[in-house]
Parts: sequence; structure tokens; C-alpha cells
Amino acid sequence: DIFTSSDVFLTQFEANLDATYEAIRIARDSGARVLLNPAPVKEFDHSILKYVDIIMPNEIEASLMTGIPLDGMESIEAIASELKKSVDTVLITLGGKGVYCPSVNGGLVPACKVKTIDTTGAGDAFAGVFAAYLSRGEGLERAIDYARAGAAISTTRFGTSPSMPEREEIEALVKEITGGDKK
Repeated sequence: DIFTSSDVFLTQFEANLDATYEAIRIARDSGARVLLNPAPVKEFDHSILKYVDIIMPNEIEASLMTGIPLDGMESIEAIASELKKSVDTVLITLGGKGVYCPSVNGGLVPACKVKTIDTTGAGDAFAGVFAAYLSRGEGLERAIDYARAGAAISTTRFGTSPSMPEREEIEALVKEITGGDKK
């Protein structure tokens, strides 16, 4: 029942892969948008990607998944192109450099500038905030803005769970970085 009432389903590879594959199929069959953060990266059945709407690996995971070595933005573009053969929307998180998404503004969305003290959990913050704002009806570009703000805020604190930002903090930073502009 939870799948049929969900608009967005976010998963990753920390759980049993067979269970994850089945959950992805059920979510897609139930009409949910399926988001995959393939972390921790490991060998997996790439045929499952046909059920995934949005994939969001970090640059290292994306390189390992495709076998394309990291060597600047040209390699990121090649990696994204390879992933787009299986998944409609690709977001590759690049840490302090931002996010690469070929579907948005020429691809590179810059990171929010903050005083980083610990990057533990930044990818989780990005994925969770992105999914939350998509489920609230935000479009891809705006959801990326919220996600990059949430990830940036999380790096200003120590730890994983304790570093997760509040909605008000995220929205204040997005207002600052976009000039309050609704996209």
C-alpha cells in the first residue's frame, strides 16, 4: 500500500540487492518516480536501471559504474552520456564543484559556497532533500537547488544524522543563492 500512495521512491544499495530490485519494480509499477543513489557502489544488475527515472551517483561511483576514468568535465559528460543510455535523468554530484545534470542549464550547477568542516552525509542530504522537494511538486532544476543547499548546509556540521538541515535553513539558502527567484 505504501508504494501505491507514493509519488517518489528513493533507494540506494545499502540493503539486500534482490530486495532493492524488487522494491524498485514495485514502486515503478505503482506509478512512483524511482530515484536511485547507487551508494555504496558495487556490482549490480544493470537491467534494473530500466525501472529508474533518476540516477544520482557521485563522480567516483559514476566512474566505477561506467568504467570511464575521471579526467575533468569531459569525462563527466561522457559518463553522464553513458548513464543516459539506461536512465532518463542523470545527476552526478561533484562535491565542492557542484552537480552535473545534462538536463539543466548546460549541465553544471555550481555548489553553494559554505565553510565546509565535514562532508560525511552530504550525499545522503542531497538525495533526501532532492526527493523531498520532487515529491512536493518542484521541478528538476528547483529540486536540485534545494538539494545542493541541503548538502552544503550538512557539510558545515559534524556527523551524518546530526548534520541534516531543517527545511527553513534550506529554503533560506536557496532564496539567497537564487535571489528569491522561483524557477
